[in-house]
Amino acid sequence: MAIKKLMVDCRQEAELLSKVRHRNIAQCVGACIEPPDFFLIMVGSRLLFLFQLFIFVGLLQELAVCNLTQAIKSRDIPPARVVDWTMQIAQGMDYLHTGAPQPIIHRDLKPGNVLLFEDGSLKISDFGLSRVRGLNDGTEKMSTVGTFEYMAPEVIKSEPYSEKADVFSYGVLVWEILTKQTPYNGLPALAIAFGVGAGTFALLFFFFQYVLT
Repeated sequence: MAIKKLMVDCRQEAELLSKVRHRNIAQCVGACIEPPDFFLIMVGSRLLFLFQLFIFVGLLQELAVCNLTQAIKSRDIPPARVVDWTMQIAQGMDYLHTGAPQPIIHRDLKPGNVLLFEDGSLKISDFGLSRVRGLNDGTEKMSTVGTFEYMAPEVIKSEPYSEKADVFSYGVLVWEILTKQTPYNGLPALAIAFGVGAGTFALLFFFFQYVLT
């Protein structure tokens, strides 16, 4: 579950997100629209709620659902599954960008924000940093928030943004699925921010480093 706290009235955004319906996207299940507290409640599915409940009472004997970070590090991934996962995530993001009632930019796409369920389905979750394109004034620039390893250069430099920022994050996510390595080889966050923002870092270099080791 993720709670997106806002500083402005979120009625319109809550209405739009409540209409988001896609098999690879977590759903908006509630909102507070009374001032001074505005927030949205996002959740993957009832199964996620049950999973959290079972963890709390100590009854879960077998992992029923996890995020993609855990899945990548805990198992060998056959090529067919790599294709399936990357396609599911791409379909979910394409829906957000082109199929939703109004384009939504996720802004924090990474394996930790993608949920994996027992049936093999994936759901993109955690919309705490998301923006509905053109919904509110002041959203034409993106503040430097999120996880540096997955940030596009324009995000790091707080430049005007578009859906391309999510496409960049998707590319890093796919790289991580393929290599099962942390992006940029575990470098400090500020070093990653400087290197990506300046255009001196490229994951291709780290890929060759991974292959040769």
